[in-house]
This record gives sequence, structure tokens and C-alpha cells, in this order.
Amino acid sequence: MKKLCLVVLALFLCSSVFGATLAEGVAAYKNKDYPAAFKIIRELAEQGDADAQNNLGNMYDQGDGVTWDYKEAAKWFRMAAEQGNALAQYHLGILYANGEGVTKGYIQAHMWFTLSCSGGNEDAGKNCDKLAEKLAPFQIKEAKRLAKEKAAEIEEKKGGKVE
Repeated sequence: MKKLCLVVLALFLCSSVFGATLAEGVAAYKNKDYPAAFKIIRELAEQGDADAQNNLGNMYDQGDGVTWDYKEAAKWFRMAAEQGNALAQYHLGILYANGEGVTKGYIQAHMWFTLSCSGGNEDAGKNCDKLAEKLAPFQIKEAKRLAKEKAAEIEEKKGGKVE
């Protein structure tokens, strides 16, 4: 009986960490309980949750509860962006525009902003307009071509139709 109680208690304690939701991780983050937020968000991110991946990227981008690391931020933003997360696409665009954690590239930045804008992020559209001032028409055309290819790739991964 004692063993059974210990097993049940151990399972309960494990489930409180591993069964935590993103909302709990975000709440911990907002309360500046960064160790708890990191533990919850990282676990969910490693399981493939795009929103958690974006949040983890943000933690690395801002240095909140972790060592400030643009390369690690880019890694997590990319994982989420490749799943169609518009906010992660926006963040990845910023990293490319500034050359933080990735090789600076306005065409890549424009591509990610275009995808994010298509996902409803208005700020991404504004950044596309700003970048367009720095790009030649053929570069904008290339960025849009890459965005179209990436959008099709993302839809295919999701199991959607590719047109």
C-alpha cells in the first residue's frame, strides 16, 4: 500500500510539470517566475508546440530567465515559423533584418515578414514596406517567390492542399 501511494504521489508530481499547459507557462513568465516558465515552456516546445517554441525563442531573444542567445532564439523561432506561427515568422524576420543569430539578409527578412503578414500580423506588413525601401525590385520579387514556396511547404507539412 505504501508503494502504491508513493507511485501515485510521484505520478502526480511529474504530471504537474509535464502536464502543465502553455497558459501556465505564460502566467509564470508574466509573474517573472522565469525558472518555472522555462521548465514548462521548454517541455512543450520540445514536444513540438509552435506557440511554446515561439515563447521559448522570445525568452532567449530577451534574455528572460536564460542566457541571452540570438542563435538559440532563431532556432526556436524557426521551428515555430516552419509550422506557420505568424508571430514566430515576424520575430525571425526581425532577426534576419538585424543579423542577430543569423546571417543578415533583407530578402530572408522580407520573406518571413511576408509570411507573417499573410498570417494576420500587421506589424510584419509595415516591416515589409520598410525593407522594400532597401531592396531592389528584383530582390522583392525573389523574397515574394521564396515566401510563396515556404507557404506551400508549410501547408504541405500541415497536410493542406498546395496550389
